[in-house]
Amino acid sequence: MTLAMRMLLAGLLLVLDATAGATAQVPDRVFIEGRDDALDTNPLESQLRDRPDFPRENVSRGIANWRGYVAHWAIDGDRLLLRRVEVRLYDSGNESSSSVDLLARLFREGAPVGAS
Repeated sequence: MTLAMRMLLAGLLLVLDATAGATAQVPDRVFIEGRDDALDTNPLESQLRDRPDFPRENVSRGIANWRGYVAHWAIDGDRLLLRRVEVRLYDSGNESSSSVDLLARLFREGAPVGAS
């Protein structure tokens, strides 16, 4: 490959890289030391991936939340606790959505659920 072709290819890759973008996803939340912060990982994802009861059909998804939920965690001592699994459910009759906590439906032991 000639130098001119390499330079052209490098220029095209730089232009494509600059124009490619993605919408940032809504992060899970963690309550730690009195603050509510973004959690830069989704520890619940592997648990929910293969569950036939989640996500429900009427979960409202958007470009900022493809997974359909936001998990709310807390640090208590040396434990990571799941406090709530918030989803937005769409009601086609009212053409509206509302926030619902599905933690009790997903985990029988109820809130909070200790991570393992």
